[in-house]
Amino acid sequence: MPVKVTGVLLLLVILTMLTLFAGQTGLSDWWAGRAVTPAAGELAVHFIDVGQGDAILIQAPAQNVLIDGGPRGAGVDLASYLHQCGVNRLDLVVSTHPHDDHIGGLLEVLDKMPVDEVMDPAVAHTTQTFEKYLALIDEKNIRFTTARAGLSRDLGGGAVLSLLHPVAPQPDDGLNNCSVVLRLTFGRVSFLMTGDVEQAAERAILEREGRIRSTVLKVAHHGSRSSSDSLFLDAVKPAVAVICYGDNQYGVPHQETVQYLAETGALIYSTFEHGTVMMITDGNTYTVHTGRP
Repeated sequence: MPVKVTGVLLLLVILTMLTLFAGQTGLSDWWAGRAVTPAAGELAVHFIDVGQGDAILIQAPAQNVLIDGGPRGAGVDLASYLHQCGVNRLDLVVSTHPHDDHIGGLLEVLDKMPVDEVMDPAVAHTTQTFEKYLALIDEKNIRFTTARAGLSRDLGGGAVLSLLHPVAPQPDDGLNNCSVVLRLTFGRVSFLMTGDVEQAAERAILEREGRIRSTVLKVAHHGSRSSSDSLFLDAVKPAVAVICYGDNQYGVPHQETVQYLAETGALIYSTFEHGTVMMITDGNTYTVHTGRP
């Protein structure tokens, strides 16, 4: 379908072209549907194109982790993608929060693939999707862990996944601000996964954690202006920022968010423009592979 070239899209295109022609370690090369897999001792993070939603696969040296699963209609394709990557079981599934564009696709994954543990913020929601999600966890006898700041998981080979948020979510916080925020470290390379947290939660994380500088930022809430506070972005100062979104009625990503990201010096990718964005790292350097130009 025709794509309307807005100021945001134009800025993304310009930044992408700069990335493609930069020609140095850590910048983009072509994936374009080819099978690209991490070698022994490497780590891969896939920001999977699931349309308007989030789904992130971590292939660590010893464990496979899925963070969110996109909307319900993406479940079959998501499960297929995992199998194509050689992932036939998951050590951990993290549901950042119970909105449908994050947990919908998990129904297919939980139903069809062995999963050892599910972690989520344990906040109530009333949708049928959420009820089915909880029923599958119970039916499959999957270990459930309440996600709280301070927890961590050793993923092997030096890869560590740490939870930074939430501490004690309250109903008044709203589901977005209850999102699980995780930081993945592997040698000198780090990834900050922010779910849909908004500015109130970002400020709370800054106050608690202090140093959160990370190589790669999964931009919160699909690039909405309600998130990505300039102070938060200055503290993270990512080299690469990935915005997960699809064709949507909300106008995300918003112009000011993209502008703030550009001002930090980050190279910006999006699943809408580039398809699935995959990063492979040995802990010292990294490469970025995109599903389409």
